[in-house]
Amino acid sequence: MNLINKKFRLAFAFIFLFEVFSLFAYLFSEFNVVVFLAIVLFVFVISLKNIEYGLWFSFVELIIGSKGYLFYVSIFSFSLSIRIGIWLAVMLAFFIKISLLFYKKYLPDIKKGKVEIKAFLKESVFDNQFLKYYFYLFAFVFFSLFIAVIKGNNIKNIFLDFNAWIFLSYIFPVYYVYFKNSTKINSLYSIILAAITWVTVKTFFLLYIFSHNILSVIPTIYLWVRKTGVGEITRMDGGFSRIFFQSHIYFLPLFFVFLGILLFIIFSQKEKASLEKITYYWFFVSAFLMAINLITFSRSNWVGLLFGLFIVFLYILIVYKFKKTLIFLLSFFLISVLSLFLITATVKFPFPSPNSNFNTANLLSERAKQISGEAGVSSRWALLKPLLNEIKESPIVGAGFGKTVTYVSSDPRVLENSPDGVYETFAFEWGWLDLWLKLGILGVLFYLYFLYKILSSIFLNKNISNNFDSIFNLSLALGLFLIIIVNFFSPYLNHPLGFGYLIFVTIVFENFLIKN
Repeated sequence: MNLINKKFRLAFAFIFLFEVFSLFAYLFSEFNVVVFLAIVLFVFVISLKNIEYGLWFSFVELIIGSKGYLFYVSIFSFSLSIRIGIWLAVMLAFFIKISLLFYKKYLPDIKKGKVEIKAFLKESVFDNQFLKYYFYLFAFVFFSLFIAVIKGNNIKNIFLDFNAWIFLSYIFPVYYVYFKNSTKINSLYSIILAAITWVTVKTFFLLYIFSHNILSVIPTIYLWVRKTGVGEITRMDGGFSRIFFQSHIYFLPLFFVFLGILLFIIFSQKEKASLEKITYYWFFVSAFLMAINLITFSRSNWVGLLFGLFIVFLYILIVYKFKKTLIFLLSFFLISVLSLFLITATVKFPFPSPNSNFNTANLLSERAKQISGEAGVSSRWALLKPLLNEIKESPIVGAGFGKTVTYVSSDPRVLENSPDGVYETFAFEWGWLDLWLKLGILGVLFYLYFLYKILSSIFLNKNISNNFDSIFNLSLALGLFLIIIVNFFSPYLNHPLGFGYLIFVTIVFENFLIKN
């Protein structure tokens, strides 16, 4: 499977232009509106031609855009993000295409009585492993929306809270394009890899310029990254700059995908003819992915990383025994060393003069041990009790979207506007508690059951064997499990970033199960 192909190169070139235009749009607001409208119109036109092309845009924007505001337009008091613009374009084109398909293919036969509505629904909706669960999940979501309205939650808060869930509707065009079509999924892999590669390049680029005395561009780049919602850049001790994108969450499961394939190649007896060349590629990519996970300084992601490493360790120890467990430990040690070298070499590159004076390993260690006192951590813990108290008010059916909680925050950004730290919000770091508050325990239990069905289809599959496809799908399933863990501390499974990964693994697993 050659992923570095023409599609990869074209996607990477497009992403570069997309980012350049975003920077210009930040500098010149009029340009922002023009490009926004041009992109939405272009995506709509190409989606009418082929829905797959529109989905490529959707996945790329999700990965490189984090919160989705690389471009946006202001409408009344709302900022309409390019993510919603692309969604509107793709879903409108999909609705038109599916309506024409239904009208031409099914409606005449239904009218003649040759096709029953029940049979049509079975073929289009229920004749698969997972799609039906999305319908049930949507039922909980819309019930939560109904609860929010009848309880009188603020309309603007309801919209801003609910709009993330509309991203889940991409599951329908994704099934339309990729169900029982592994060839097209291979093209999607290339597009996604191009986006991931770009985020890697951008992360190291930002780490470099903020670790050196390039004062002429730092203020502009910093404000661009912040205003577009791509991520955060924070000065740490010793001059190190933490680079954190919300979309860096994808580097957690992706690291285990590449690590899993690397170990499969090393352990496999069939690949020895080309072992050296292939191993180097997967090894170096794994090191870059590991480096990104470290650069984020996200303790939530690190918890997921540790969980994943422990699970891989136990799996290899049980399945492959002691000798190959040592090979895994040595491989991970070498990957870690190389990743630390990549970080250190970037921030201490001698030209121009670096402004950093720190020990990378010590800095990472101090960050990992800092579980209290720091503003972000303190605010998270301060939120916990008020959030639980609000959950108790309606634990079964939930309080609906837009439900707010008031607490005392230590976040410097909050203190700028509210010196006493009192802060009211409908968005919470505690992901599963956020879902409990909005959807109720019934919604949370169904969501967990849905996730269990997806994971068990791979982890408990008797047809899983020691081959490339099986290891690839096992690694993706491990990645989903780790996002479930991270969601305890950072909200992803109620956000387009988490939904994107969920949709992706759903269709990949669906096709894998059909073949096996």
